[in-house]
Amino acid sequence: MKRLIFILLFSVLITAVIIIRYSLFPEYSNNHKTEIIKLNTIVCGTCVDNVSYALKQDSGIIDFDVSLKTKSASVKFDKAKTSLQTIENYIVKSGYDANDRIADSNAYRELSNCCKIWGDDPDYMKLREGQKQGCKGGCCFN
Repeated sequence: MKRLIFILLFSVLITAVIIIRYSLFPEYSNNHKTEIIKLNTIVCGTCVDNVSYALKQDSGIIDFDVSLKTKSASVKFDKAKTSLQTIENYIVKSGYDANDRIADSNAYRELSNCCKIWGDDPDYMKLREGQKQGCKGGCCFN
């Protein structure tokens, strides 16, 4: 009888430890995933700040690092709260391409001149089709 009680208490203790571990340290959860998102249209520090601001809007993102050097973002997120497509939407709606998704044209037009990789032409989509990139600002080399 004592052995049965011991096994039962031990099982309860192990279960409690597991629950507490995942509550206090959610990074151990199986719901977490890290993705690399291509950001081919970022050109300066302001772009990095803009994309970072967009990523902060998604409460499902646990951690991220936006790199101008690699033109990418490493994003760790909770799959139960957000998805790669949702994260890409935040970036696209901030005026930048995300992976193979094209930036929202209205958001692009609102970017600082230094962030407009396709220039300030009102019909920049034609420029995109020809892949003619042009930077019209002073901060592109930051």
